[in-house]
Amino acid sequence: MAEEKKGAAPQQGQEKKEQPTAPAEKKLLSGKNMLIGGLLIIFLGTGTFFGMKSFLKVETEKPGIEKEILEDKKMPDLIESFDTLIVNIMGTQGTRYLKVSVSLELEAKNEDQMKKEFETRKYQMTDILNSIFSSKPMEQIDNPASRNNIKREIRDKLNELLINGQVKDVFFRDFVIQ
Repeated sequence: MAEEKKGAAPQQGQEKKEQPTAPAEKKLLSGKNMLIGGLLIIFLGTGTFFGMKSFLKVETEKPGIEKEILEDKKMPDLIESFDTLIVNIMGTQGTRYLKVSVSLELEAKNEDQMKKEFETRKYQMTDILNSIFSSKPMEQIDNPASRNNIKREIRDKLNELLINGQVKDVFFRDFVIQ
């Protein structure tokens, strides 16, 4: 029995030699595969970069519309504010009052002249505001839709007084009914 049969268990002292694996199997991390994978990553990255760049470029070409909207929503010409007013509400026998802070958006060709006129006529305008607010019953002051009518009335009355510009809009910063 000098020869061993194939498939028989090796005897003591003898080691079975492993046969080399089939040469058809390739290593996953071979140099060729790594080169192909690296090139694939580079091409995909470059394609993604240029694709996103062109996508964002299309988006940045549309702000022409946004520029038009921003031009329409430009900063107000001039904003001037009054001290907080506290007036009794008509028809409440002095038991209810309104605390309101008013600001005006003013339009003028010469802002310096308009500022000067505002400061000169501030007390006259404050008196007009006091008269308007104190002449309103609770139902008008408490109703948000009526507040727009009050703003319109303020604008119209103050525009009758002003010479160097006009009131474009009226803002109530505080509007507290007590």
